[in-house]
Amino acid sequence: MFSSKREKRREYLKKYLLMAAPVLVILLLLFLVFQPRWQARLNKKKLKSLNVILITIDTLRWDYVSLYEGRKAHTPTLDRLAEEGVWFKNCIAQTPLTLPSHTTILSGTYPLNHLVTDNSGLQVPDRLNLISEILRNRGFVTAAFIGSYVLNRKTGMSQGFGHYADEFDVPEIFSPENLEKRAEAVLSEARSWLEANKNKEFFAWIHLYDPHSPYTPPSPYKEKFPDNPYRGEVEYVDDQLDKFVFFLKEEGLYDKCLLMITSDHGEGLGDHGEQEHGFFLYESTVRVPLIIRAPFQFPVKRVDLIVEHVDLVPTILESLAIPIPGSCQGTSFLNLIFDQKRDKPNMAYSETYYPRRHFGWSDLKTYYSENWKYIQAPTEELYDLSQDRSETRNLASLRSQEKEMLKGRVQEFIKIKSANALSTAQVKPVDKKDMERLASLGYLALMVRTEGRSDLPDPKDKISLVNDLESAKRYFDQQEYDLAIPLIQRIIQNDPGVIYAYHLLGNCYFQKKMYSRALENYRYVLSCQPDFVIVMYDVVECLSRMERYDAAIEEAEKFLKAYPSDYTLLKKLASLYYAQKRYDQALDLLKTVLQMDETDSEVLRLIVEISISRREFESARICVERALQINPRINNAYFLLGQIESASGNPQKAVDLFKEELARNPQNSQAAFYLGEGLRLAGDFPAAILYYRKTIELDPEFNLPYFIIAKYLAMDNVQIPEAIRLCEQGISIEPKNQYTLLGYSLLLQIYSQLGDSEKVAFYTFQAGKLQALLNHRKADLR
Repeated sequence: MFSSKREKRREYLKKYLLMAAPVLVILLLLFLVFQPRWQARLNKKKLKSLNVILITIDTLRWDYVSLYEGRKAHTPTLDRLAEEGVWFKNCIAQTPLTLPSHTTILSGTYPLNHLVTDNSGLQVPDRLNLISEILRNRGFVTAAFIGSYVLNRKTGMSQGFGHYADEFDVPEIFSPENLEKRAEAVLSEARSWLEANKNKEFFAWIHLYDPHSPYTPPSPYKEKFPDNPYRGEVEYVDDQLDKFVFFLKEEGLYDKCLLMITSDHGEGLGDHGEQEHGFFLYESTVRVPLIIRAPFQFPVKRVDLIVEHVDLVPTILESLAIPIPGSCQGTSFLNLIFDQKRDKPNMAYSETYYPRRHFGWSDLKTYYSENWKYIQAPTEELYDLSQDRSETRNLASLRSQEKEMLKGRVQEFIKIKSANALSTAQVKPVDKKDMERLASLGYLALMVRTEGRSDLPDPKDKISLVNDLESAKRYFDQQEYDLAIPLIQRIIQNDPGVIYAYHLLGNCYFQKKMYSRALENYRYVLSCQPDFVIVMYDVVECLSRMERYDAAIEEAEKFLKAYPSDYTLLKKLASLYYAQKRYDQALDLLKTVLQMDETDSEVLRLIVEISISRREFESARICVERALQINPRINNAYFLLGQIESASGNPQKAVDLFKEELARNPQNSQAAFYLGEGLRLAGDFPAAILYYRKTIELDPEFNLPYFIIAKYLAMDNVQIPEAIRLCEQGISIEPKNQYTLLGYSLLLQIYSQLGDSEKVAFYTFQAGKLQALLNHRKADLR
């Protein structure tokens, strides 16, 4: 009986399973089909709650990231982030220059729309809607950590950032090292801010500048790659990112953030003759790495379709479920990493105006369509990237049908994307200091006007001149002017239209104190480009060095009619008024300049010296102390306070302040000299001599301390030879001045005591000749 029941039960279950099997199969199939979509939908929802960290590694070539083909460097951190996320094989930068490229990255618009096409002379328009502004308005706290002066807040990039870390310790005489920060320093600032804001919704942009020229990796990368310092810079950055990732994990942020890492552009490194970037649009400079990592695995590991920098903003916004504003010109590629299609052609666009703006040669534009790449230039180029990634075979003449098709597409694309261009991208005069700072980073600030011209030379035909110009610039930076000058003259002979070459030639002559030759070149530049405010300043400075003060003032006043608020010209004119003892006019201008920058140490110095001459000690002290409150690290502040105390009859306070200045700025030769003076007046001659010698060490062209030490040594008959040696050193310094007469006078005394009538006669003649020259100079100044 029980056996019969069991048999019936088995038959029933068997019948039931046979009936249910098709349903189970269908359910299983449905699960297999829809599970990825459900998972994708679930993961997309997770994205909404994430913070965003965008890291841009300046000048990082795609083939120096080891997961890309080429593998020219070892980047385990970037590789690991790509393994945990997704990487894009074909990401295209819209321009190979730092400021324009970052403007596109943060705005989601093409340069055709935002019009920031260069690193100098242009500002990010106020009307341009950056992602920092969009997210700040959605309640995110926002911060940027900047690795180079080229992205300082004066460019307009700080829009929407509650914290913009772009402080650079820039002395009066600066170098590239003063204008950039190592990745270690930038990431340290980022860590401090993230630690303080980790419990808030945040958007952080981190800019790492190290791979940019000049390539100076720190140890041990400098020693590891002596023949490829660029690789050393890349691997150093990757190592610093590894430490940053460790920090994110320790703080519990790693799985709360969407990490996006890219480069603003690549680097030529000799490909197609281009050493650096900005000049051409080949893959070496416009194809860039792109890696995205989230706290879950994306369905797609690698995206082969073309994406652009302009797509980053819409992708971030879609990830956060924030509406994409109509001003965005890119298209989100979020669906691509969830294995879904997106509604955009497989295309990209890039451009460079660098050859046109700085050399007067043709601009370049490139258009990608699938595997084809067309470069619009005086000599057109067409490449099949599936067969020729190195772009060595120009097919423009062989595949005319494809060329004409892409030419039509790029022209239509430009027409559409530039239709509503923001006309508020400001063209502004570049300040002299900013020009020098950009130049020290490798960027030209001098601009050539080519409006209305369509017959411009092809940059491909000029690359050897660019390389020669870069070599000449390196010689100039290394103070090897005699090597730079013939090279620049050859450039001018080959292409007289390279205006920057004349400016660089003028700078070489200026540094050699050949002021007439320098002035000749500066005036030629102005004859070609009359509104170059930088060269206006150079003309004024040249005339000033020639002691033609009336002519310098006349030129400065003329230039200021064109640029009435130019900071550098106003300051220079004030110093010229001061040199002519026109103190009222000088002070009026200095007060105007001080309103623009209350911490300018040169302006403060002139105000202090005028105030001391008028015995207005308190007003001078207030100016300097206020500047110190604004910037406690200001150069020369304690030296100026010491001058005030010395003039107002407080010598001990003055000595203490000069010591404080030297402790803060050991290279301040003026502080060393005045400290020596203070100690000498206090009767401490041995200590004073130490600081006079320090002055000579810091400023060997300042002749007065030679004679002061010599006078002290001459009192001891044993040290007469050393006194003579110092005097002879001092009188050999050019240009000879009133202090040189002191040296002659001291030598006359020494040789009179020694009874050397021949030397007495010689130095008497030399002193008389110099006195006549100085009298003549004074007469000219009147």
